[in-house]
Amino acid sequence: MKHIIVARCKFNDFDLMEKYLVMSKQYFISSYKNQTTKNFRIVLMINPDHLDYLTEVFKDLNPVFINNIKQYNDYVFDNKINIQTRQDIDDYCVDNYVEEIQRIYNKNKDKHSKFLIQSQPIKYMHHENKEAPLGLYTDKRTSMFLSICQKEDISNTIFDRTHGHMWEVANTVFTIPKGFTKWVIHGNNISCNRKTSDKYKTNKKF
Repeated sequence: MKHIIVARCKFNDFDLMEKYLVMSKQYFISSYKNQTTKNFRIVLMINPDHLDYLTEVFKDLNPVFINNIKQYNDYVFDNKINIQTRQDIDDYCVDNYVEEIQRIYNKNKDKHSKFLIQSQPIKYMHHENKEAPLGLYTDKRTSMFLSICQKEDISNTIFDRTHGHMWEVANTVFTIPKGFTKWVIHGNNISCNRKTSDKYKTNKKF
């Protein structure tokens, strides 16, 4: 079984990236340093101009760095990745999140050729240190904490659709209940402030 965690850290605005990295160090990096299983690899999509800087920031995770969707697709298909898990660079997961994804994968890999595993996140207000519930994600509106699983025929990637529409690619969806992941709100979230979206360079497909 080959499992990757993929996150986008591709910015044109260095100052905005720095604000995200403050959150990433507290949540994303610490989360994945402390996972109960080490059988996974971090893949980061970055601006190549920031490679040296980000290599140092993420040194404890020893990530694979890629620059674009083509490189990502090539990596997935060439390495026959069985589980692709997407997560935002500023969000949090508990220490056994990867282990739980792999448990569900192993339980279902011989029953379904392709399926999704989503986590129901909690909304966490960083500056207020408060949690808030989110509306429930469903098998027709899938979470941003999402994995696509393929045992043998590796024909899709986690970025084939936006996360909410990945059920169009794989319509069998298993849900990890709330408590495993947190969507961290910190005031600079691009998803909450579309005015800054032009500073965050990604493929428009996302």
